[in-house]
Amino acid sequence: LYGRPIEFTAENLDGEPGETGTFIVLTRPDWAPIGAGRFETLVSEGFFEECRVFRVLPNFMAQFGINGDPEVQAKWNSNYIEDEPVAVSNSRGTISFASAGPGTRTTQLFINLNDRNSFLDKRGFSPIGQVVEGMDVVERFYSGYGETVNFDPSGEGPDQDLIQSEGNEYLQSSYPKLSYYSKVQFLYGRPIEFTAENLDGEPGETGTFIVLTRPDWAPIGAGRFETLVSEGFFEECRVFRVLPNFMAQFGINGDPEVQAKWNSNYIEDEPVAVSNSRGTISFASAGPGTRTTQLFINLNDRNSFLDKRGFSPIGQVVEGMDVVERFYSGYGETVNFDPSGEGPDQDLIQSEGNEYLQSSYPKLSYYSKVQFLYGRPIE
Repeated sequence: LYGRPIEFTAENLDGEPGETGTFIVLTRPDWAPIGAGRFETLVSEGFFEECRVFRVLPNFMAQFGINGDPEVQAKWNSNYIEDEPVAVSNSRGTISFASAGPGTRTTQLFINLNDRNSFLDKRGFSPIGQVVEGMDVVERFYSGYGETVNFDPSGEGPDQDLIQSEGNEYLQSSYPKLSYYSKVQFLYGRPIEFTAENLDGEPGETGTFIVLTRPDWAPIGAGRFETLVSEGFFEECRVFRVLPNFMAQFGINGDPEVQAKWNSNYIEDEPVAVSNSRGTISFASAGPGTRTTQLFINLNDRNSFLDKRGFSPIGQVVEGMDVVERFYSGYGETVNFDPSGEGPDQDLIQSEGNEYLQSSYPKLSYYSKVQFLYGRPIE
């Protein structure tokens, strides 16, 4: 994965009510970060739901992106994003923003329907994603109305100006066969790369692992985790509780002032959608309604008893579990869970931060860098 996979549910395929199908778009911020970001924002706001695919030219392209509610569309009409270099060609399945000239990208996009559209590259149309599954569905978008009057005065297709001003009321009345999207949703979350230091308790021993957030399992928890990553919260965080064949816990910031800002910033609980199996990540808690910043990675497939206790996985390690299993575990259980344990005191981590841990528990593994990962595939 590179950006985020997004599932589109399309209706009125071939112009027939009841004919439905799905296709999946993968955003590519490594190609065009500004455009991919705008596309993801529109998806997150539900912008494309009920949008008609109003311009479909077989063996060329399929265009959409004017909201069915004129008031909603009006808010975006002058919300331009700057142009970007064309990193890859407009080949079949790629998606680019439409525009009315330089610096005018807003909400309209088109899907390329063939491999002969490279002439669009020279005109500055920069692909921001690609259809990775379901091009057979895309090719069933209704095309019977032909070219729009905006591009061909003799065309019988919709007038884009009237779509802007009258929305779906105009389209449903005059162009009822147009295909449209009934649902558009992110399938998974975002890939995040953790760089871990002090593996096996040895300075200089480093490695990386990749976490994929799963908002389809737990949207609130996955959202909080992504927010913490975006704010750099986990960098220099120690993995302070590692119990072999059970779990590895982290998520107390090394700066007590930073941590204090989050201590009462609870997120509500969520149903347990999948089991706490090896590689899944869940928020730790002190009881119902107390999830904040601490998480644990499950180290085996025998942790299903945690499901009944309400620990809801929010993501999973998809690469690098061999690195996770090298987190230093020699200090044993924390004193918070076992008075005879020799591990760190979580209350002292909260109050004294990394100064306490570096002094008393120097072998703990920690994260030197945590970043959203773009530009390379995850197997």
